[in-house]
Amino acid sequence: MRRAVHTTIQNLANNINAAFVASSYPDMFDRVQHELDQLMPSLGIAVAKYPEFKKDDQYFPALKKEFQQCQEVLNDLQELQKYYDDLPSHSRVAWERTGIGASSLTGMQARITSSRQTFTMLNTQLIR
Repeated sequence: MRRAVHTTIQNLANNINAAFVASSYPDMFDRVQHELDQLMPSLGIAVAKYPEFKKDDQYFPALKKEFQQCQEVLNDLQELQKYYDDLPSHSRVAWERTGIGASSLTGMQARITSSRQTFTMLNTQLIR
């Protein structure tokens, strides 16, 4: 059961990434998409290795917290994608020109980068 939640997070990341590939989002989404691409391998390893962690392992709380934070940023990104997808084409142009979503995307990019770095560090600890 523990693994199911983390597999769901991985599926969410895959779905968001697939939506980026299938649709043409404006350039402002590129950096977030790049970070998401970078996150995928370390997230996959963390999901696969999660059952090996014991609750009394010193890294378990950090891994659990990172899964929660990762899911939050992925949910936020999916909501922003849906919002953009639901905009009429003339509103999309205005949204892009005014940079309304740019600050949100920059924040999401930073959060995804943080998750990637944390998962990478925790995966490294598991391999040792």
